[in-house]
Amino acid sequence: MILYRAMSEAEAKATLRHHGPAFVRRWKWFSHDPVWVRGRVMDGRFNRSDAKGYRYTVLLSFTIPDEDARWFKRGRIEWALDRRVCHQVRWGEIRVVSA
Repeated sequence: MILYRAMSEAEAKATLRHHGPAFVRRWKWFSHDPVWVRGRVMDGRFNRSDAKGYRYTVLLSFTIPDEDARWFKRGRIEWALDRRVCHQVRWGEIRVVSA
């Protein structure tokens, strides 16, 4: 399964270096729909990114085994991952989709 997450360039570099999400806060949000992430999160207005344009500039894809979806709180579009269970997810390929 492939999940997508928009993030800053600094967070993307840390994620690629550590081969897993670089957590600062408790939750990280992902989506299975890259079009939704580009249109909603990377739109320049999400979470005050109009004032801080560096926040959501890189889109990464994360490949995980289907059975590891159990570690996420799943909504229709967004999936939340708690940093307390992040180590349970077997992260496969992580790559930059767009920058």
